[in-house]
Amino acid sequence: MAYQVIARKYRPQKFDEVVGQRAVATILKNAIEADHVAHAYIFAGPRGVGKTTMARILGKALCCEKGPTADPCNECNACTAIQTGDDIDTLEIDGASNRGIDHVRKLIESAAYVPARSRYKLYIIDEAHMLTKEAFNALLKLLEEPPAHVKFVLVTTEPQNFPETIRSRCQRLDFRRISTNDMVDVLKKICRKEKIEISESAIDAIVRNSRGGLRDSQSLLEQLRSFSQDEITDADVNSVLGAVSRDAIFALVDAVSDRDAAEALGNLDTAVMAGVDVGQYLAQLAEHLRSLMLAKVCNENSPLIDETADALKQLKTQAENFELDTIIYAAQLLADTRHRVKNNPHSRIEAEMLLVKLCRLEDLTPLGDMLDRIERLERRLDGRGAPAVPQPGAGRQGVSAAQTRHGASYTDNVPPPQAVSEQPSAAPTLSSDLNESWPAVIGIISKKGTTGAMLAQGKFIGASDGVLRLGSSSETVRKRLENNKDKLEKAIEELVGNRWRLKFEPIEAVTAAGEAGELHDEPEQTAVPQNDSFVDQLVQAFNGIVMKSQR
Repeated sequence: MAYQVIARKYRPQKFDEVVGQRAVATILKNAIEADHVAHAYIFAGPRGVGKTTMARILGKALCCEKGPTADPCNECNACTAIQTGDDIDTLEIDGASNRGIDHVRKLIESAAYVPARSRYKLYIIDEAHMLTKEAFNALLKLLEEPPAHVKFVLVTTEPQNFPETIRSRCQRLDFRRISTNDMVDVLKKICRKEKIEISESAIDAIVRNSRGGLRDSQSLLEQLRSFSQDEITDADVNSVLGAVSRDAIFALVDAVSDRDAAEALGNLDTAVMAGVDVGQYLAQLAEHLRSLMLAKVCNENSPLIDETADALKQLKTQAENFELDTIIYAAQLLADTRHRVKNNPHSRIEAEMLLVKLCRLEDLTPLGDMLDRIERLERRLDGRGAPAVPQPGAGRQGVSAAQTRHGASYTDNVPPPQAVSEQPSAAPTLSSDLNESWPAVIGIISKKGTTGAMLAQGKFIGASDGVLRLGSSSETVRKRLENNKDKLEKAIEELVGNRWRLKFEPIEAVTAAGEAGELHDEPEQTAVPQNDSFVDQLVQAFNGIVMKSQR
């Protein structure tokens, strides 16, 4: 016999042999046993998961000499002819090359004739979504009321492209991607029968690259067999796939956990020097971060975690080194980088910058914690005392409104205000003499929203005899202040306890009269008061400087 590739040699011949499609197999077996087989089916699902194979088995079950039976014999003339594709009553039609209305008209004409030697005529139309609109319309009547001896199976990877009129006339069965563990078991059996020596990690790499398609994994195994002559190593798999090993990805994430940027960059350099594409490298890292996230939030039996037992154990251990927010933020950075890397001649530079950023994730502080720090400082300024220090990582609710453009919930680290949060100190007092207290008044009243912002628009000139004088070079600002004069006077009275009458003057007039001394466009920097521990704390917390007040 001519050589058969692995995918054909080990094609399932019975319903129960189709891997990962138990629900579909059960539906078809029960329908056959109850004589409730539909006249038309849609087999929908990703490539390489057994759709056409299941259609052939259905044909054998219906046409077997011992049937109809849910367990075809695979020995009679009908079964062997269908199995080899030679049966004249079971027709496999390529929908991509026979997609026009003329081809469908010929099909309709042939359907009128009774089977030559079987019970049924079965039409298996592969890639049926490729049929034209006119061809689908021509099929409508036949699919709705076919002759009693005709059955249809429309096989497709894109069922959404079917017209509603077609879908409503067929019974749809959805095929699933095959799990990692099921594919690993199948490849191990094939390797034992074919006497192929291969490691567990090499099989895992093949399966992960196949993304749920059993036929893809079998084709890749066939390719590796030709490359390695029945002894497949991890290096052979990585060489053929153009990928890095899973161990290398684990080592990369360990370097990120250890904040070792040099080690992470060395990991990337080794991969690139071995011929691995940067995009492929980042894609593998993205899959690994997803697995880390799932290992962090799901239990071991979750169907979302499609990993072997050994890989899952490693993922659980590695996930303990990261907070969940850190993993999510790392995945967001990675997604942005992968977008920029596409068609970028400097993709390696982008990848290197990403790895350095990932190694600095622990230098970042959750934005919610930063907002809580600022709120405590504001309360200290206003004399209400600092609230209880929140637990690490317990950011305020609603922080998403202040998150960064890409949804990140982190900001650059600022030294924590240790003295403020741990050592209570007296709040600053306000003197009734506004010449001394005006800077503090502005600092406190600024939290009052529009009132504080409006008052800060006027420059302080002086305060005496119950009159507070503010200046502005803008007539619009002066009018706005005049219109809200009562509200501003009440706000000041609430802080200092005395009623001050506000007076607004043009800055030019004040400068000419020399009543308030020289006014500066920019405030002067001054030394930090050595006896004011509260100011020291603010300067340290916000990395700021103290500016001289304008009077």
